[in-house]
Amino acid sequence: MRFGRHATQLIYDDLASDGDNAPDSLRSNATDRSNSVESEVFSSLELSEVSFSYPSSDKPVLEKVSLSINAGEIIGIVGSTGSGKTTLINVMLGLLKSSSGQTLVNGNSVTDNLQALRRIVAYLPQQIFLTDDSLRNNIALGIQSNKISDRTIWAILDKVRLKEFVEDLPEGLDTMVGEHGMRLSGGQCQRVALARSLYHDRSMLVLDESTSSLDGETEKRIITELKELRGEKTIVMIAHRLTTLQHCDRIYSLNENRTLTVVNYEDLLSA
Repeated sequence: MRFGRHATQLIYDDLASDGDNAPDSLRSNATDRSNSVESEVFSSLELSEVSFSYPSSDKPVLEKVSLSINAGEIIGIVGSTGSGKTTLINVMLGLLKSSSGQTLVNGNSVTDNLQALRRIVAYLPQQIFLTDDSLRNNIALGIQSNKISDRTIWAILDKVRLKEFVEDLPEGLDTMVGEHGMRLSGGQCQRVALARSLYHDRSMLVLDESTSSLDGETEKRIITELKELRGEKTIVMIAHRLTTLQHCDRIYSLNENRTLTVVNYEDLLSA
């Protein structure tokens, strides 16, 4: 109990600050939400001269990185293995605090508005989190059972190319996925996670190689679906395959010197 006390306190405080989604026992402790973005959508994200170093390393992972993302754009991020792509995403989302520079979302500092940012962004990391629960509850994670819309889930499953698979399951949406999704393939787990992000209808989707376990044809179809969201949602994706980036409005490349530059899709293919 002592070992887990600190982590439990962090979770408690996080839930207590989550307003309407907080458990009844915590809701009285919820913070003032006048500065939240319950009804706000993503409009812009800006990194200005951002640097980051891990405490155990003398070398910076990011050095004076700057980028800008506007609502409705599809942005690609590329770089060699270990170049710092995931670190860049974590800094953008406020999961890591930059050593220097500034990160602004909708004109406000990420550090001062983490709860607001979480209501805007859906983040799909490389390691997908699934609970030992039904497909329905994994897709609508965090939503009370009596408030889940099966109609919405089926429409989204069609978009992520899982509808036929789930229809063929004896228990359909009630199918248990197992611990960490052990009853599903890696590609199916990724599609369930993508379905979750679409179900929660966030304004901004951040995909960290979230289609890496899919076969080429399935990935192509899902990327086509994501392309249709241009203008409606903002999408940031770290690419596994360069062909994933062909519909991007802008592509950023992390270089060996830990800086960021804009590159053309055609140049990537010929490199």
